[in-house]
Amino acid sequence: MCGLRRGELAGLRWCDIDLEERTLTVAEQTICVAGHVHRMPPKSLTSQRTIVLDDATAAVLQYHRDRQDQESFTWRHDSQGHVFTCIAGQPMRPSTMSHQFLKAIRASGLPPVRLHDLRHCAATMAFAANADLKYVQERLGHSSPVTTAKIYISVLADVNNRQAQATARMLLDAASRRPEPGSAQA
Repeated sequence: MCGLRRGELAGLRWCDIDLEERTLTVAEQTICVAGHVHRMPPKSLTSQRTIVLDDATAAVLQYHRDRQDQESFTWRHDSQGHVFTCIAGQPMRPSTMSHQFLKAIRASGLPPVRLHDLRHCAATMAFAANADLKYVQERLGHSSPVTTAKIYISVLADVNNRQAQATARMLLDAASRRPEPGSAQA
């Protein structure tokens, strides 16, 4: 729902989430270089952002946090409070997140989709819900709306149809209000 990059998900810590205010701050990311995990600032300055969470996402995060707390005897917390960890308590590597996601997709019988495809989906769904391009750009952490529009927003058939109908309605309404030739308004 938030369109985070997998490195941003891997770097997400509980201190970056305010469930009462329904916000999530992207403050760092986790990357792997030559097999070693590194915590770093997000990809760019615009990638450092605070995202407003919808109620469903906040509820899922609360459930995940409660479950981690309840299962703390088997599921060790890492000292930095990462949201997504392995059972042993280490922060989850981005590649592990992708692997676990693919396993879950295969087990569900759903068509194959990559973890990164959820980022595209979040952008497309926000656009389909009539979100402003600037909103989607900032939510994804892009420096330019051109990147968002060119890469992340697919036009869904129903959105395409709705926009075609709205455009035609606007033009036809304007044409029906056209003043008669020779009238004072002409």
